[in-house]
This record gives sequence, C-alpha cells and structure tokens, in this order.
Amino acid sequence: MSREKYLRLGELLIKEGLINAGQLEKIVATQKKEGGRIGEVVVKLGLIREDQLVQVLGKQLGIPYFSLGTGMLKPSTDQGLEKLFTQDFCLKNTIIPLSRTLRSLTVAMADPHDIILIDNMKKITGCDINVDIATRSDILKSIEQFFGKKAMLQEAVEASYDIHAASKQSDDLEY
Repeated sequence: MSREKYLRLGELLIKEGLINAGQLEKIVATQKKEGGRIGEVVVKLGLIREDQLVQVLGKQLGIPYFSLGTGMLKPSTDQGLEKLFTQDFCLKNTIIPLSRTLRSLTVAMADPHDIILIDNMKKITGCDINVDIATRSDILKSIEQFFGKKAMLQEAVEASYDIHAASKQSDDLEY
C-alpha cells in the first residue's frame, strides 16, 4: 500500500510541491477561524487550482481522477444511466454516473469521502459503486451536457407529438 495514503492532505500538497510549510500554517489557521475542509480552504485562498487539489485527493484515496478535458467524464449513453438518478439528485450531490456493467456502477464524485451518499446510491441502484473523483465544476458541466442532451431529445419528441396532434385537430374541425 502506498505511503501517500497515510499522509494528511496538507503533507501531500507539500510533497507534491504545490504549497510550502508556511502556506500550510496559514491554511490551517484560516480553517480554524472560518471552518471548512483543508482542500476547500487552500483553493479558496488561491494557492492551488481545484483540479490540482482533486488530483492529489485521488492519489491520497487511491482512486482515479477524471476530467472533462480527457473525455473520461462522459457518461455512456446506451446504458439507461439517466434513469438511475434524476438530474436534481446529481446536481445536489455533485455526482455523475459514468458506466454500468452487470451489478457494478461507476460514478464520478466531487466528494468521495461521502460514505452515506455512496451507500444510498448502492441502495437506489442495487449496484456496487465504483468511485472516481472529479472537480465539482467538471461534474456540474458533465451533468448539464448529459441531462441537457436527454432533455432536448425528450422535448423534440414531445414537440413532434404536439405538432401532429395539433394538425390532426385542425383536420377534424368542421367549418
């Protein structure tokens, strides 16, 4: 097992050369004063970018990091993933289902520490949940793209029925 799993996030950020010990002291002081997680504080202070934080968290937790830029954060379109969770559920929990095989579901999450959410997804889907990590902003964009395309398709289908029904009604009217 990797030694990195046993390092605290601040220590990992120093090891990766993203911050120094003085900056870590400032981060911890800000965290004590304002609350929040170390990762949130370090990004809020502008010391590192969100994607850098998520990459380090992925290393710490031993889970893959996915981003929109790599194309890995695009859900499979032929597996009925949009039926597993609503768009609201995905937005509220900052998750996006990526693929499903038999009784295994791969989900990208902004907070892979949320064990209650993982357990709830397992109960909802009846699948074992495999977690990948991604930035909150990339997941939100992926949700918009994934559900937006489905919504546009649904609206187009509904509109075609409405047009057909409207033309049929006008044909049926007697003058």
